[in-house]
Amino acid sequence: MQDNVVVQKLSTAKIGNLPVDDFARLFCKDGGPPRKSDIVALRLGLIRVYFVAANARLYARTSEDQLKSAQAALTSLTRAIEQLDQVGPPRQACV
Repeated sequence: MQDNVVVQKLSTAKIGNLPVDDFARLFCKDGGPPRKSDIVALRLGLIRVYFVAANARLYARTSEDQLKSAQAALTSLTRAIEQLDQVGPPRQACV
């Protein structure tokens, strides 16, 4: 979800409005201010990086430690639910 927010911002923000746009000057050979095309090239490159990283995360295998942590969290949640089931509301007196 965070990747989508960043890609959306990179693709819709006005040219020159994002702090990252200042890095487009690295594309300039004369050291002058970046042109619109330099900023667009930088943003497109960053969007590609986000897509590649998201794709890598999507197909990455879960590590053994992550599986153990998930199992421990599930066990804790199950115990908490069981304890909540044991707690009943106080009996209300009938008047």
